[in-house]
Amino acid sequence: MKELLVIDVGNSNVKYALFRDGKLTDTWRHPTAQVKESASAILGKTTCPVAISSVVPQAELELKALLAKREVISVNAVTQKLLTGMDETMGADRVADAVAAWHLYGKGRTPVAVIGMGTATTMLVISGSGHVKGGWIAPGLGVTLETLHHRTALLPLLKMEGQTLELGYDTDTHMRNGVFAGHIGLVREWLAIANRNLTGQTLFVGTGGASKSVQEHGSLNNKLFDICDPYLTLKGIYLLATSAKNAPKQGSHRQTAIAKKRWARLMRELDIPQARWQPIWEKLESLYSERGRYYHNLKHIAKTLALLDRFSGGSASVLLRLAAFYHDAIYDVKAKDNEERSALLAKEDLASLGLPDCLAEDVAALIVATRGHRPLAGRLAKDSRLFLDADLAILASSASEYGRYAADIALEYDWMEPEAYRKGRAHVLKKFLDRKQLFYTPSVRAELQKKAVANMEREFFRLRAS
Repeated sequence: MKELLVIDVGNSNVKYALFRDGKLTDTWRHPTAQVKESASAILGKTTCPVAISSVVPQAELELKALLAKREVISVNAVTQKLLTGMDETMGADRVADAVAAWHLYGKGRTPVAVIGMGTATTMLVISGSGHVKGGWIAPGLGVTLETLHHRTALLPLLKMEGQTLELGYDTDTHMRNGVFAGHIGLVREWLAIANRNLTGQTLFVGTGGASKSVQEHGSLNNKLFDICDPYLTLKGIYLLATSAKNAPKQGSHRQTAIAKKRWARLMRELDIPQARWQPIWEKLESLYSERGRYYHNLKHIAKTLALLDRFSGGSASVLLRLAAFYHDAIYDVKAKDNEERSALLAKEDLASLGLPDCLAEDVAALIVATRGHRPLAGRLAKDSRLFLDADLAILASSASEYGRYAADIALEYDWMEPEAYRKGRAHVLKKFLDRKQLFYTPSVRAELQKKAVANMEREFFRLRAS
C-alpha cells in the first residue's frame, strides 16, 4: 500500500500517523473528547485509505461518519493473523502494541513483554513464535491520582507533572511521587514475572504517554525497557492493516527456491510434466512454510537432500529424495501421528503422479521410521540407515549452527511452559545420548558421532542448570 493514514482512538487522545511506502512520515493528535471539532482538519490532509483501532465506540462512529467516502480498515483482535492465542476481547490498541513489539523488535522470534502506559497500564507477554502467553491491566498513573481525589475528602485533584523518586515534602508531592514510585515498582515486578514465563532472553518494550518518564527515572538503578517507542501502537495498526489478508509464513525465499529446484529436477528424472507436479509442489511449499516452523521447514529439506547426496557418494536415489521431501510435510508439535500422516500424504501424492505403488510404499516406510529413528530391516535397511543419518546430521553441526538449531526447536515448542519444555527437551537428549550409536552408516558415524555427542551434552547440561 503506497500510502495509509493510521488512527488510534484511545480513551484520552486520538492519534494519527501517515505512512508512505511503509515509513511513518507525519503524526497528529487531539483529545478524544474533541474528535468532532478536530478530526476534519487532519483527515483533509490526505485522501488515502484509513486504518482505525479504537477503544472508544462513540468516537469511532463519529470518525467513520467523516470517512464515509474513504476505504476504512478496522483492526482488532478478531481480524489479526500475526499472533496466536490472542483473546477476541482484547483491546485493539493492545493488539497493535503486541504485534509491533514482536514483529518489529522481536523480529518474529524473540519473546517480548510490552507495557502500555496510558489511561490504563497494560502488559501483554508474547513468546518468540508469536503466541500470547497472557498479560495484566491496572489503573494508569493519572487514573490513580484521580481515584485518590475522588475517594477522599481532602486530597486534591492532580496531574502527573514534575514527579520524582524523592520523598515528598507536602501533600501534592506525596501523592505524585508516591504513585510514580509505586508504578515503577509495579512495572518492574510485572516484567520479572513475564520473563519467568518465557523461554529465552525477553525483550521489554514500553509505549504510551508515561513510558518515557518511567524509563528515565526507573533506569537509575536498572533499565526497565530495552526499547521505548511512543509510536508503537500506530506502527502496530499499520502492520495489522497491511497484513490483514496474509497469514505469516516461515522460511526464506532462497531456501524455497533451492528446494523447488531440487523438486523440479527430480520430477524431470521421473518424466513427470510440470503441469502435473506444480500443484503438488505448491501444497508442499505451503505446508513447509506454515507459521511456527522455525526448523522443520524447506531449509531443513534442502540440507537433508544435500546430505543424502554426500552420504550416497554422488546423487541420492529417487526413493531417498522423495522421502526427504515428504518426511516432515505434516508437522504439528502437539500431535503424535505426524510421521504417519506425512507418509499417507506421500502415498496419495505419488499415486496421483502415476508412480508405482511399491515406490510409494517404500517412501512411506522410510518416513515412518523417523518416528523412533531406528533403521528398517530387509531390503530397505541400507536406505533407512542413510536416511535417518541425514535427518539427524544437524546434531553434529558447528557449535554456532547447533545453537541456532536448538533455539529453533525451542521456538517450535514455546507454547509450553518453560520448565516443562526444559524437562521434555532434556529427556529427548538423554535418550539419544544413552544410545551406543547415533548414526548407523559406519562412515557417517566415524565423521559425526563425537561432534553430535559434544553438542547434545552441552545443551543437556545447560538445560539441567536452568
